[in-house]
Amino acid sequence: MGQKIPVDARLLEAVNLTVNEASLTGESAPVTKLYQGENDEGLVFMGTVVNGGRGLGEVQQTGMKTRFGRIASLLSEVEEEATPLQKDLTRLGGTIIVIGIFAALAIFLIGELRGNPLVETLLAAISLAVAIVPEGLPAIVTITLGLGAQRMARKNTVVRRLSAIETFGATDVICTDKTGTLTKNEMMVKKVFLDGRVFEEAALRQEKNKKFAQILRAGVLANTASLVEEAGEFKVLGDSTEGSLLLLAKEHGIDYRKERETGKLFREFSFDQKLKRMTVVWDTPGVGYEILTKSAPEILLEISTLSDREKKEIKEQIDSLASQGFRLLGFGYRRIAKEDPSHAITREQAERDLEYLGFVAIYDPPREGVQEAIRLAHQSGIAVRMITGDNPLTARAIGQEVGLFATEEQVIEGPAIEQLTDEELKEVVNRVKIFARVSPEHKIRIVRAYKALGKVVAVTGDGVNDAPALKQADVGMAMGITGTDVAKESADAVLADDNFVSVVAAIEQGRLIYRNILKSIRYLLGCNFGELITVLGAVALGFPVPLTPIQILWMNLVTDGLPALALSEDPGDHHVMNEPPRKKGIPVLDLLGKRWLVATGLGLGGLALATFILLDFVSLPEARTATFTVFVVGEMVAALAVRKGERVFSNPLLWISILLSLGLQGLILTVPPLQKIFEIVPFW
Repeated sequence: MGQKIPVDARLLEAVNLTVNEASLTGESAPVTKLYQGENDEGLVFMGTVVNGGRGLGEVQQTGMKTRFGRIASLLSEVEEEATPLQKDLTRLGGTIIVIGIFAALAIFLIGELRGNPLVETLLAAISLAVAIVPEGLPAIVTITLGLGAQRMARKNTVVRRLSAIETFGATDVICTDKTGTLTKNEMMVKKVFLDGRVFEEAALRQEKNKKFAQILRAGVLANTASLVEEAGEFKVLGDSTEGSLLLLAKEHGIDYRKERETGKLFREFSFDQKLKRMTVVWDTPGVGYEILTKSAPEILLEISTLSDREKKEIKEQIDSLASQGFRLLGFGYRRIAKEDPSHAITREQAERDLEYLGFVAIYDPPREGVQEAIRLAHQSGIAVRMITGDNPLTARAIGQEVGLFATEEQVIEGPAIEQLTDEELKEVVNRVKIFARVSPEHKIRIVRAYKALGKVVAVTGDGVNDAPALKQADVGMAMGITGTDVAKESADAVLADDNFVSVVAAIEQGRLIYRNILKSIRYLLGCNFGELITVLGAVALGFPVPLTPIQILWMNLVTDGLPALALSEDPGDHHVMNEPPRKKGIPVLDLLGKRWLVATGLGLGGLALATFILLDFVSLPEARTATFTVFVVGEMVAALAVRKGERVFSNPLLWISILLSLGLQGLILTVPPLQKIFEIVPFW
């Protein structure tokens, strides 16, 4: 007990062996393992832990060839990509360095050609090099992302990778789970189908029905969940769907604990994603072995003893209820003599010739605010896609409730995806809105198809098997409540409330944060371009350097750094979600940014240069002091101008930073020690 299994192995012997596979599947309930078991029941996997019993197995796979290893290899195959902002800033940095080198060389050559003293020429070149580089930019971007992460955390999105924040704002497609994300994950049985009829669950409380009693019993025994009472209410521990069956039994006077004590679990064939069913073999005193199967009701029909006519009639009822948004669970039953050899009860032998007891219709209501969030996403040009393991009719009905309307042609099931090539899937994902009966393997293919189309994809997930898709996505969002540790580690962000509303809120914040970063970049580069024009223009016209290196450094780090930092907390435009996502490949300095850069640079540089030239006849120190001061005041005006279209007083931090910058500038102008450091002289 407690031993971690080091390999994938097929069992040659198993005595009461149970294994905790939470590290692999995310399911905390122990799984019974069997000698000669079918599918996963006869296998144990690397990384899982023995919960009880003992076993002997033959090694099948080791290392990266194990199931756990294959998931790890999928994760390693997904390369970490630099975000568009990171790529842009890298390119921008290279461009600035090249411009700085050429400008410094030009200044040096001009000085040499004019026969200027070497010291003066070097001072001019150094001043220009300092002017061209926005020293505060990397810090401003990092701080903006950090502050943005704090705001997103307040909206239930915990960011694990800062650089992913700006990618949120560029999202084109959201691939979301249904249960617990679009819905509340509060499962309640509302209807029951048995004896060829659909009953309201409440109506069955007043009458005794033998087959319904069997359904209740099957729902309790083929179940790994449990209930705990807290403050007079019952809370589900485990899967919420299974929990709804326990709550149903409780409403009808059945104590699930006592029911489980009436016999002994002899075999358990845990839920299989592909088979879509779970089966237990119960050793009941005086009865024998009872086989109880819980399954998707349409799949249960295939292994039942019903006639084709009966199957057709029940299938119509299944489709009818599924189209109303109900999640359906069917139950089958068979009894076998206890004298049968125990080793002969394999999954294949157990799950056949079952009596079709009926099925229950479970309703999971949509979360409040999801419909509005989807409307807002669509309004913003973001496509929302539902990816679920549920019945396609149920998924489509829930989609309609939350505003995700899909025709039959816009729904596809997992088995159909398996038949498509990657190229065909790229065509399909453009028209499909709902992906049903989907496995984790399908999910990663869907994500890759969208990315191949040039889309920026956000994905939600909670299980270990979702980890590759979360890492493959441009933005992976793991569930904070139901998510496994592996999913959270693979994701860029964690949704603290597992709510789709938080996804859209995070995208909105991502857009605002990116806009604020753009404002800061445009503002800083505009100021630097103004410094470049001031220095280069003065030297080219034969004047001395109008700004010293320390004055330029002061402006770059403090007087324009503080407003740039305040711009990162700009509340932004409340209509940011009325616009489509920004397209891939658009640089941070687009046409509008370049126009701002030129206009600001010429305005600041021209004003400062004119001030210097006009006062140069007085004295060089006084001319530099005046130029320095005029430039700082001009930067404050530019900080307000970069917010064009927004309310003037909507960002009090910006006004505080402006007053602080002007106050610090005033200290430099009036305090003698600072005057000496910054080569300032009073000019009044």
